[in-house]
Amino acid sequence: MKQTFSNAGNSQYLEIPKGENSQAETISREEAAWLAGIIDGEGHIVLFHNYAETSHKGRISVNIGITNSDLRMLEKVTDILYRNGNKFYFQIKKGTSFTGRDTKWCMTVIVGGYRNGKKLLDLVLPYLVNKKDQAETMLQFIEHRKSAYDREHPQLDEKGRFIKGQWSYSEKDIGFYNKLRALKKIKFFPQRLQRRASQPLKLNKECWEEGIV
Repeated sequence: MKQTFSNAGNSQYLEIPKGENSQAETISREEAAWLAGIIDGEGHIVLFHNYAETSHKGRISVNIGITNSDLRMLEKVTDILYRNGNKFYFQIKKGTSFTGRDTKWCMTVIVGGYRNGKKLLDLVLPYLVNKKDQAETMLQFIEHRKSAYDREHPQLDEKGRFIKGQWSYSEKDIGFYNKLRALKKIKFFPQRLQRRASQPLKLNKECWEEGIV
């Protein structure tokens, strides 16, 4: 039985994606919203390029991750990812403070790959807030990669996967990469923000780096 949810305030209806394995289950709206909040606060949505940002060679890869030191949170995150049919892996590292002293261990749960990343972003997109523009940009990049090159420069095998080794990127691809970097590095200036106690913040252009918003 298929289950859908709506993005409040518009007419878009997105189907909660099913995994390819038989163990994938339906994710509730509450779980999808919770995971979106975790990604907003503790996650990253980035494209990695192993060449210079202006190069048309190398490989641009999808990387969506959540880092935290509370394993109870990551346990729930990985449970949702598993039931959603996402593949993921772990990185463990010990951070350092500004004084150079070791801090506590952190674990990062990472989802990579075009189809795998799209499956996760489709699930959480309606509930994202501050990383919504990053998710939309990455989805546009993935869709462009799927549609733009299979005509003039076939790079997909019979199962729809990109053929390893055939990594050539257009100006539009590099544009997506640079746009996502810019969205990740937006700066704001709280001293320019008029604020009142117990009142919601009202963002304005003066608060943000000129040219970004």
